[in-house]
Amino acid sequence: FYGEFSVTERVAVMDVIDVHPDFRGQHVAAALLDQLRVNLQGLGIRTLRTEAGWDSTDLLGFFRREGFVL
Repeated sequence: FYGEFSVTERVAVMDVIDVHPDFRGQHVAAALLDQLRVNLQGLGIRTLRTEAGWDSTDLLGFFRREGFVL
């Protein structure tokens, strides 16, 4: 997005990330996120935003480990 909600920086928004249950715990989501970050950096986008429900403790823990902050 560019200019949404009066934000004047280029921002990417990640709506979904999921891994098939058979492959969870194998760092697949971290690898997907790493590649997304590389792609966004190539586009000059330095901010990645997402959201999760407060009751999604596994997802919130993943985001925290990956450097996301509130």
